[in-house]
Amino acid sequence: MGEAFISKRRHLGLKIETTKGTAETLAAGDYAIIAYDIQATTQFGRFDRDTQKAYLSKLPGIVGTTAAQISFTCEVRHSANTTTLDVWERALQACGFALSTSTLKPTSNGDEQKTLTIEVALGAFGTGTDEAVIFKAKGCAGTVTFEGRVGQPLLARFTFTGVYNGVADGTLQVPTQETGIPGIFQGVSATWGGTARVLSTINLDVGNSVVLRETVNASSGLLHAVITDRRPTGSIDPDLELVATEDFYGQLANNTSKALAFAVTTGGSTRVQTFTLGDCRVTNVNDANRNGIQVAGIDFEIVDTSDSTTPDGDITIVIS
Repeated sequence: MGEAFISKRRHLGLKIETTKGTAETLAAGDYAIIAYDIQATTQFGRFDRDTQKAYLSKLPGIVGTTAAQISFTCEVRHSANTTTLDVWERALQACGFALSTSTLKPTSNGDEQKTLTIEVALGAFGTGTDEAVIFKAKGCAGTVTFEGRVGQPLLARFTFTGVYNGVADGTLQVPTQETGIPGIFQGVSATWGGTARVLSTINLDVGNSVVLRETVNASSGLLHAVITDRRPTGSIDPDLELVATEDFYGQLANNTSKALAFAVTTGGSTRVQTFTLGDCRVTNVNDANRNGIQVAGIDFEIVDTSDSTTPDGDITIVIS
């Protein structure tokens, strides 16, 4: 009987693949990401051999496709120069975002969308070789939600789907983690339609649809994950205003276009990440309250009506 694995002692490493679905070898710097809530699970397909015979007992099933899902949460912060991505921001590239100079925005072009090799250490018991079990996946693509709330940093919650690439005994990496304390989600200059409103939360969901590309010529039955669609949505909770001041219900009824923008600063740094959602359309106004204060619980979709001029302009993140 071996030692107990401590689940808190886990880490995550990721690297953009040169060829989609071909695993990369990770270096120490690829583990510099600061992450919470790391989870790695198998998602194997099985063929159920439910034959008809004299008895109701079953024959053993057969393993089919071998997929994996990996999820984790990161603080939204930036420590590198304005044209170099931190490790966690590389994960955005596998969520359909493309980097142009210092701007990240979604792309509909498959050749601009990246895939990742991801490794997760599933706990450890010692310090040395073969102290942890390393869960591996390749060809990973995913989606991400952003959660901004008073009193905490802006958080990015990632969910990746990819091809299971085995497990192996290994060693925990102890890299130099990325520097820069995330700014708290306060003083972020949040505006709705260009006007600052009193609100405590901003939630964004990029809403990617991710599927696995199947092939009979791979032993796993899979090549890599592919983003096939995107439907971004979000929500905010502004204090209810007089109709003459801010008619949230009228915005719903009239399908009014409203821009949402905010900016987060990395603590102890001048690095700023400005989020702009240029065209939001209210889809529901919920009757809600925040600690007894009446609010308009607004759900919205994020659209882009400028396809012919600046396509994929629904969400932009500018690093400055």
